[in-house]
Amino acid sequence: MAKAESTSKTLDLKEIVEVTQERTCAICCKKFHIHDDLLKHFLQHGNNEIDYLGQPRKRFIRPVTTKDTMIQCEWCPEKFTTISRAIQHKHRKHTNVFTNYYCEYCGKLFPFRISLIQHQFVCQTEQKKELSSSSSSNPGPLYKCVSCDAKFFSLNAKTTHEKNTHFASNSTAIVPPPSKKIRLSSSGWCSLYYCHLCGNEYEIKHNLKKHLETHHTEEERTKFPKEGIIKCKLCDALFHNKNAYNVHNLHHKEGSDIYVHSEEERLRRVTKVDQDIDLNRIPKTIKLTAKGKIPKRYAFMQSVKVNLGSIQKEDSADEAQDQNK
Repeated sequence: MAKAESTSKTLDLKEIVEVTQERTCAICCKKFHIHDDLLKHFLQHGNNEIDYLGQPRKRFIRPVTTKDTMIQCEWCPEKFTTISRAIQHKHRKHTNVFTNYYCEYCGKLFPFRISLIQHQFVCQTEQKKELSSSSSSNPGPLYKCVSCDAKFFSLNAKTTHEKNTHFASNSTAIVPPPSKKIRLSSSGWCSLYYCHLCGNEYEIKHNLKKHLETHHTEEERTKFPKEGIIKCKLCDALFHNKNAYNVHNLHHKEGSDIYVHSEEERLRRVTKVDQDIDLNRIPKTIKLTAKGKIPKRYAFMQSVKVNLGSIQKEDSADEAQDQNK
């Protein structure tokens, strides 16, 4: 009897400890007293019924696409079930079309008018709330872009538009020259750029400009280093501090790195045209193949309308001059 009473007491103590002990969710930090409740809560996370804050998710019901609800291309009679497919179609088929639409409330860019209309239904910026509360009829846009005719209701929308759309023309970041290191990428041989403030590596100069604008302040970009500029002995990359130089050295691999020894060699080997276009690398005339097609090395010009007749005449005239000489 004594043993039975002792075992019952221990079981009661375990139940009390289980009830009083708090269990915390590792995702949303919600606390539970019962283990089964925590398991049910985890299942809700696994089934995407609640978000990372423990709040119930709003179920998105995808609309059924019919012939009337399909998205019509603005430049041809083709129709698509989703906006993403319509955008892919625009970038592939209508490469010479540069028409875009901008939200007047937040400054975001959209390639189709229908995507802009859908966005503006959801766009809940502070400027839109102020306009709706102050007056029934919205006044005209007040802030005009310096580089284009786009107009916006707020200064924040104008600045985001100029940063995202006219980034190359309005960029204030000074980018150091490319290093002597080159790499073979999917689009061909390319020069490598390094951030002089943190040592990150980039294959495209535009991406380095964007990195400098977003991750480093204007004071950091314009301040001259007290210790002087550090130059890499292998690739001639420039850095403003030792930390950036040390991070840069992690990108070097002995035996596998390839370097150019002059700018002439860079122009011969690097096939990827940089953000700063070098006119010497763009051919004025193209010698066609025997079948009358553009060579593979100039495949990037397939999307541009080229007058093949004038090119053939120029090539024949050049050959005639060479024969006369």
